[in-house]
Amino acid sequence: MSFSITKNNSYNFQYKNHSYKVYKPKSKKQNNTALNNLFQLVEKMLSHYSKVIVIRIDLKPNKYSADNSKFLKFIKEQKTQLTKAYKCQVTYVATRERNSSEKQHYHLAFLLSGHKAHHSSSITANIKKDWEEQQLGIASYVENPFYMIYRGNKHSIEPAMYRLSYFTKLDTKESNCRARKFIYSKLAYSKPQFESNSNDSLLVNPALTYQKNTKQMRAIKDVAGGLNPSHKTQDKSDHLCYQKPMNRRILISKERSLCSKNSEFHRVNAIKSDHLHSFLADHSPTTPLTEKANKLKLNDFPLGKAHTPYTLATTNDCGENKPYEPKIYTETDHFS
Repeated sequence: MSFSITKNNSYNFQYKNHSYKVYKPKSKKQNNTALNNLFQLVEKMLSHYSKVIVIRIDLKPNKYSADNSKFLKFIKEQKTQLTKAYKCQVTYVATRERNSSEKQHYHLAFLLSGHKAHHSSSITANIKKDWEEQQLGIASYVENPFYMIYRGNKHSIEPAMYRLSYFTKLDTKESNCRARKFIYSKLAYSKPQFESNSNDSLLVNPALTYQKNTKQMRAIKDVAGGLNPSHKTQDKSDHLCYQKPMNRRILISKERSLCSKNSEFHRVNAIKSDHLHSFLADHSPTTPLTEKANKLKLNDFPLGKAHTPYTLATTNDCGENKPYEPKIYTETDHFS
């Protein structure tokens, strides 16, 4: 089966107050009763532990059997061993399938505390070793052999439920066999209040959903340079955004910083230009530059182009008078 959830291979299944993407069979339908039992089993495990690991493996018997006696005996032994080794609650879910082959096969998943077990490699290796050493058949590893799910975190739970919902499809199930097709262990909720049909906080916690959505909104705002993209009213003098024909774009952080520098540059440029105009107005255009003017600080001259009709007389190194030409300063020049 495909591990990526798409519109073509999934559909929405409602459990309690929320819907989840589950496997969509190519033919026939899903067993809704089995699906509800599957969700309930996962919910029960999450009532005991805030983190649960789901481990997958496939088992193929040596020969066909009309019942599941050998398989059930084996998985119950494995459950006992896992409980002792990891000192936690252990549950399992399995399905029996047979399509066109002579023998049936089993899809199996164990659920343990994610605080105790962190990976599937050692567990699946022991299951495979015990199954084959007892000459019960062949055990096969699967792709993506484990999922780590978290209480109330639908984002982590839904992919695992999609994978496990493959067990509950009606397709490839034997119709002329009395053996159980859907097998799961029994487990009670840790607290009675979780049994309510209106309480699904173990699978979807509103607080966690709110935190996740808040982080997503913060990420969007960071990309937008701290502005709210839905803000429709903008001041025409606001340098944080600029208008292009049929296109308005919000500046990112780096561009905002550049715009801020440019705005400050032009503001200082205008102030310094006013200072020069005031100075020139107090002097005759033909009067030689006085000593006071020679000591004039560079800050009294404008940045950029000097818009002035005045001409001052000054002397060069040879003592000759020549028209005064104000120096043009740029943004990169340093001023005392």
